[in-house]
Amino acid sequence: MEYKKIDLGERASSIMFDGELIVSHTSFSSGFANISASITGGKPKKARMSLGDKISLKNDSVIYEVVYSSSSWLFKNFAEFIVCKIEVSEIWKEAVSEGIKKPFEIEGINSDDPFSDEEKEDIRRTLSELQKSVLKEFGKQKEQSKVIKDNIDYMVGLLNRQRKKDWLHTSIGVFATLAASLCLTGEQAATFWQFIRDYIGEPVRNLLGRGSS
Repeated sequence: MEYKKIDLGERASSIMFDGELIVSHTSFSSGFANISASITGGKPKKARMSLGDKISLKNDSVIYEVVYSSSSWLFKNFAEFIVCKIEVSEIWKEAVSEGIKKPFEIEGINSDDPFSDEEKEDIRRTLSELQKSVLKEFGKQKEQSKVIKDNIDYMVGLLNRQRKKDWLHTSIGVFATLAASLCLTGEQAATFWQFIRDYIGEPVRNLLGRGSS
């Protein structure tokens, strides 16, 4: 897991992580930084970002997060970005190295049923409690708080669009992306996954197991 801070003026670019990622600050106006980022050989992703906003780029093995963290008070056309890189395989490896098992075991969940209203409410309540704990531990900065809220809100929204097994599969990826976005150290990653295990793992697995074939 790596992360770097970069300062870019207008029409400036940075080639990062041994040429794997290119981040360009194309223009600055009214507090917004317009950027373009691409993984080498991939299609550029463009965004108009305010402070605290972030974009994600990923391929099969790597996730990149680019966060607009601050602008220069003296030269307002300069913007600072925090760029995080994480190998997807490292997400579970770090948790396991700290003695934490995977928060979900999905092999026994075969239900393709939709969620009932009661089940949705139970999971919403659980996710709300999880969010409070993760915010308290890792949401001390504006951009971190926004990333946490956005990802958990996304999981809540999926309850109305996905069936049980699909939601469980998706949730693993979302929480992995969240861990990457927060650029957690090994010890922090262990704490994060313990939160997921406590709030989401067995309780939600039991819930999703209702009616399984």
